[in-house]
Amino acid sequence: MSKKVVVIGGGPGGYEAAIELAKLGAEVSLIEKAHLGGTCLNCGCIPTKTLLSGAETYATLKNADRFGIAVSDCKVDYARLYSRKEDVVKRLRNGVQFLMRKHGIQVVEGNASFSDKSHIAVDSGNKRSIIAFDAAIIATGSMPSMPPIPGIDGRNVMNSTDALELKELPERMAVIGGGVIGLELSAFFSKIGTKVTILEACPQILPEMDEDIVQEYLKLSGMSNSVKTSCKVQAIEDSATGKVVRYTDTTGMALSVECDKVLVATGRRAYTQGLNLEGIGVLTDRGRIQTNENYQTSVENVFAIGDVNGKAQLAHAATSQGRYAAQVIMGNKPTVKTSVVPWCVFTEPEMAGVGLSEKQAKKAGVAYEIAQFSFAASGKAMSMGKAEGFIKILYGPEYHEILGAKIVGPHATDLIGEMVLALSLETTLEELADTMHPHPTLCEALADAARQ
Repeated sequence: MSKKVVVIGGGPGGYEAAIELAKLGAEVSLIEKAHLGGTCLNCGCIPTKTLLSGAETYATLKNADRFGIAVSDCKVDYARLYSRKEDVVKRLRNGVQFLMRKHGIQVVEGNASFSDKSHIAVDSGNKRSIIAFDAAIIATGSMPSMPPIPGIDGRNVMNSTDALELKELPERMAVIGGGVIGLELSAFFSKIGTKVTILEACPQILPEMDEDIVQEYLKLSGMSNSVKTSCKVQAIEDSATGKVVRYTDTTGMALSVECDKVLVATGRRAYTQGLNLEGIGVLTDRGRIQTNENYQTSVENVFAIGDVNGKAQLAHAATSQGRYAAQVIMGNKPTVKTSVVPWCVFTEPEMAGVGLSEKQAKKAGVAYEIAQFSFAASGKAMSMGKAEGFIKILYGPEYHEILGAKIVGPHATDLIGEMVLALSLETTLEELADTMHPHPTLCEALADAARQ
């Protein structure tokens, strides 16, 4: 007898879980309150990367002379950039809708709430329906976290979703938060002409990242003068020319930044509104749903994947967790690997990593050595005009097993995929070094690093 499974949330975790369930023979209903694709597709990863691609094209054209190409009257048409972003999102959203139809998944629009441990109520405005289930997957994602700063709810103060909906380009922008979201949006706006100032509370942007990666990024990106660290934002106020963000530094000195728009990018928090988790006994910790290694909650037939469980707020993590949970629900031994989680920062230059960082290794008392290679010695990187940055591989001193890798440089977010596979297969440095790589490519730099 086929299992009835309900998936709440149509983001990359939810719709991939639904597809996996359908392939394994389940009768699947997917509940989505807004658009299929979730935050990632509609107001996160995809629109951000689309805008960044436009900004990078503009930057390349402005520097075309060094490739022997003369380009005149190069300027940004922000309205067309925005329109292209909307078109890409729409096409991908249509693609997800097609996949739902292809796999026979019932898509239900509305807000979900657990009635009990085997029924979900869906409020679709004028209509309310009840769906029975044998198992449920909560994949409701996260929402921007807004800290209690006086004036944060005022006009011209945005979160990341709002920033992607701007119809006009601001001249000046203050960005509160130097994490991945803050950096990527800062990279976009600064490249197309906005004067950006980043205010980060920690001693460095991307606080969890190794210092050498961050310093290399700041040097190559030209963003050093735009970043202010160890800042404590005190208030956001109106000014005669727009907005002013008041903050103090480590000495307590009062400082301020004048701007037209303020972007608050201080992280995201689990979205569980209206689900009635307490009513059915699902436990949470600081707003995040608690799960075991199989992504089961405290209620045996209810699972939680992606941002909502707080394990890794990344779309690809949600996707893998969703497929893993689907296999558990259907009684299969999971084949999906969810323990090796890469991260990516789509700035210029790009940054990416997987496995242990030096900070984490030192904190955990793990012995390691480093193999490193500079893109300055890469023929492909030089031919691209991007011979900057480096690859750093951490490995065990005795057996040479790969412990982690960090990359800052051209196409770092693509290159890290090979290192994810290397860690998943418990590859050694010698095995990576002895594997034939195509030439001339960027990926051969990974083997070059291993040979060091």
